[in-house]
Amino acid sequence: VAILGCDKESAAPAASSRPNVLLVTFDTTRADFLSCYGRPDNTTPNIDAVAREGIRFANCYTPVPITLPAHATIMTGLYPFQHKLRDNGAGVLDEKAVTLAELFRDAGYRTGAFVGAYVLHSRYGLKQGFDVYSDEFKGIGARMEDGSEFAERRAQAVSEAALAWVGQKDDRPFFLWVHYFDAHAPYEPPGRAVGGDSPDAYAAEISYADGEMGRVVRKIEELSKRTDRQAWYVITADHGEGLGDHGEDTHGFFIYNTTVHVPLVIKGPGVQKTGVSDAIVSLIDIYPSIARWLQLSLSYEVAGTELPLAPQSGGKARPFYFETIVPYRMYGWSPLEGWVVDREKLVSAPTAELYDLAVDPGETRDLASVRKDRTAELAALLADVRKSSPGIPNLTVGKQDADEASLQKLRSLGYVS
Repeated sequence: VAILGCDKESAAPAASSRPNVLLVTFDTTRADFLSCYGRPDNTTPNIDAVAREGIRFANCYTPVPITLPAHATIMTGLYPFQHKLRDNGAGVLDEKAVTLAELFRDAGYRTGAFVGAYVLHSRYGLKQGFDVYSDEFKGIGARMEDGSEFAERRAQAVSEAALAWVGQKDDRPFFLWVHYFDAHAPYEPPGRAVGGDSPDAYAAEISYADGEMGRVVRKIEELSKRTDRQAWYVITADHGEGLGDHGEDTHGFFIYNTTVHVPLVIKGPGVQKTGVSDAIVSLIDIYPSIARWLQLSLSYEVAGTELPLAPQSGGKARPFYFETIVPYRMYGWSPLEGWVVDREKLVSAPTAELYDLAVDPGETRDLASVRKDRTAELAALLADVRKSSPGIPNLTVGKQDADEASLQKLRSLGYVS
C-alpha cells in the first residue's frame, strides 16, 4: 500500500489567491452508466463537459460499496479498517481523524456540505470541519418522512441549498461538497411512475442528478469569471449498483466491479484537457491529491497517493483493497475482501475467486482453480494490507445510539434488516 506522508513543502499561498473547490459525490452510480464512460445514450452531459476539460480516470475503485464508509474514506484518506466506519449507521467518525473540510478550514476556506440522505447525517461524524453541514431533509421532492425530517431529499433540493450557500457574500475561497442520492433504489426519476426498478429508470435518475449538478457547476464558473478565482472540480461516486449482475440487485453484499468500479473526473488549474488515464486508482487517493494540489498540510500519513493529472497508461502497478462486512452483519455470512493488482482481481471468500480484468471485465470467468499459485500469491499480498504504517492514526469508532427514529430513517433507505 502506498503511504503518503505529511506535506512539508514550502508555505502555502494566501487564502485570497486560492481556487474554489467543488467535490461532487453521486450515490450508487455505476461508471458504465455515464456517457463519458461509454453509455450510448447521452445520460450525463454535464459530467461529460467537465471530463472534456479535464481528466477522466478509467479505472477507479471504491474501497467499500457502502455509502457512509466510502465517504469517510474520501474525507479522511483512510481505508475503512483504518477509519473504522465499515457500515452504514454503525458508529461515529473518531474526532482524531482530520477531514478534508478541516484541512480547508485551517487554510482559510469557508466550508459547506449538502447531503442527500440520512445515511450521511451529521450524527455520524463527517461534519468535522464544515461551517455548514446541511442534513435537514425537508427539501423539494423528498420521498420518505418521519415526523419532522425526511430520510432523503431530491437533487433539486440539494442543489438549491448549495447554490444559496455559494451565493452568500464572502471573499474567502470555498470548499463545497455536494452529495446526490437519487440513483439509489427505488429508482423514481421525476416524471416517471413511483417504484421503477429498471435500468432505464436508474439511468434517468443519474441524468436528473447530472442536470442538477450542472446548475452548481455553472454558478461556480460564473463566479470564476466575475472574481477571477479559478476552481477545481472533483466528481466521483461512492459505489455502483448491481442491477441484477452477479445475482445482486443493489449493492453492499458483493465486491464485483458493478459496485466497486466508480467514475472519477477531475478538472482544475493545470489539468490537461480531454485526457483519459488508465492508471488504477482509488477513492483513497482523493484526500492526499487535493491536499497536494491546494498545498494543504496533512496531519498524518494516509493510505493513498497523488493522482496523476495527465493521461497515462502502464507504469508500476499499485494494489488496491476493498471490502464489505454487510453479509456478515446482516446474515452471519462471511465478510468479503478484494484486491486489485494491475488488471488481476482477487475476491477473498470461503472459496477464493480470481479474475483477469484485461480480458474479462465483467468477471464471468473465475480463474482461481486453474491459476492456484497466482491466487495464493495474491492472497498473501492481501494479508499484508492491514499492516499499517506507524504514521497512520490509530482511530476508534464512536458509539452511535440506535434510537428508533434513526433506525426508521435508515430502514426507509433499505439499510436495516
